[in-house]
Parts: sequence; C-alpha cells; structure tokens
Amino acid sequence: MKSFPRGGLDVFGQPRVGNAGKTLHIGIELGGLQVTVNLQLNLNGNFSRNRYIEFNEYDGNGTVISRNDNYIANAPEVILNAGLTYLSENFFAVVNANHTGVQYTDNSTHPKGQKTSEVTVDPFTVVNFGVGINYKLSGARLKLSVEVNNLFDNKYLMNGFGWDNFFPSAGRNLMTTLKVEF
Repeated sequence: MKSFPRGGLDVFGQPRVGNAGKTLHIGIELGGLQVTVNLQLNLNGNFSRNRYIEFNEYDGNGTVISRNDNYIANAPEVILNAGLTYLSENFFAVVNANHTGVQYTDNSTHPKGQKTSEVTVDPFTVVNFGVGINYKLSGARLKLSVEVNNLFDNKYLMNGFGWDNFFPSAGRNLMTTLKVEF
C-alpha cells in the first residue's frame, strides 16, 4: 500500500492535507419494526463519538497544530430518522423525519474547549412526504408518485468546510416520478 505525505507545506508553501494518523468512531445504531401488514414504522438512530486520536495540521507558517481528541469535521454525533409508511396493492404514502445533530466544519473544536459559531453547523430536522399509486394497464405496471421534500420549508445549513464555506439546504421542493414496467 502506497503512503502519501501529509502535514508540512507543499511546493507552493500551502499546508498539505491528508488523512489523520488515527481516529476513533464508536457508537450504537438502532433499527425499526413492522406494525401491521400495511403499516411500517421505521426508526433508526446513530449515536456516536468521533474523535481524532492522532492528527496534526499545519498553519500557513508550517507550525504544527495538534488536533488530538478534537471532534472530526462534518461528523455529527447524533443522526435520527423516523418514518411511517402505508402500503396497499395500489397506493402508498410515506412521511419521514430526519434529524442531524451539531457538526463542526473544521478540525479545531475540542469537546472541552470553546465552541465557536464560525465553525458550527447547528442541528436540524427536516420532514419529507410522499404518495403514489400503482396501476396495471395492458400488461404494463405504472407507478406514479409525488414527493415533497423539506415539507415545512425549513431554512438550515446542511454542512460546511472551514470558516466561510457553508452549504444551505434546498427549500421545499417537489418531485414526481412515473415508472413504467413491461
């Protein structure tokens, strides 16, 4: 396996980036259940602890900055999903909610240190809804569905990188699908 250099400065004097020496990801994930023949309740959640064990970064002057024990950038420690689905032979409906916990956009935040809003993406929850029909027509099967994503038109940041690169979510949006199977 080839090793790539990390840390230090590149030929242009910019900090070289790369993978951390060691990281720790521990957690628990939970699943869901079938309520009735036509009704499914889907629950899952991820509760984790994501930290650098051994990781150094370098500033523009080449000075070593230890990130040991810091949060891993863009790795939320709480992710929750809940969905309710109704299925029948010719109709389906689904509603789901997704929650993502706080995440940090760079490697500078330590659990015991000051948390700055400049590198923080706040927790957010978004709800989606969809309905559809299934139809048989002249030997073909048609499936028509309509989905509304971000049903309540929440304004939130999905993620970010560094101090000034944040990515907002899409507002409420609609998607229709027509699927034809022969």
